Amino acid sequence: MLRDSGLGSQAGLGPMLERMIRAALLDKNIYREVASDGRLQNEAWKVLGLAILGGSVGIFLLSGAFFSTAGLGGLATTAAIQFVAWLAKVWAVQLAASAWLKQKTTFSQLFRPLAYGHSPALLQFIPVVGQFIGLWTLVTNTAAIRDVAGFDTTKAAILSVIGVVGSMFAVALVTPLLLPFLRF
Repeated sequence: MLRDSGLGSQAGLGPMLERMIRAALLDKNIYREVASDGRLQNEAWKVLGLAILGGSVGIFLLSGAFFSTAGLGGLATTAAIQFVAWLAKVWAVQLAASAWLKQKTTFSQLFRPLAYGHSPALLQFIPVVGQFIGLWTLVTNTAAIRDVAGFDTTKAAILSVIGVVGSMFAVALVTPLLLPFLRF
């Protein structure tokens, strides 16, 4: 797909972008591929970083914070809070899958597919479209959970919502703690 664009030769960027696009388009095989390939752990961190950056810029722009004195400090705060929330989401899904569905998964097994499933968030900076990306990310995360853990779509959707609730709890807990340290 991206090989013809010339991106494939740029230090492995092409394969990473191709996997991100496949995940965003709900490719049936991508989530299992990244879950089973431990060599993609570092790349999954990069994907997560890009998605959080795009999401943070989108939230930052939508909030009108770029007109305030918050500046880059506000952007850094948003990114840090999103990072903590995202890790809490993975943990909540792992805990719920273990306790409710008796499915033992490691953090890494869930982390990689959910990181790629989060890749649509990279587009949250786009006006109008960015507001709907969060919903699509919920769909891609549901597909990742379904494909990796082998649950039906309903159970995977419930786990995905549990992950969102876990991330919301983390945001409520962490935001007051991080704000004093991250303001510039």
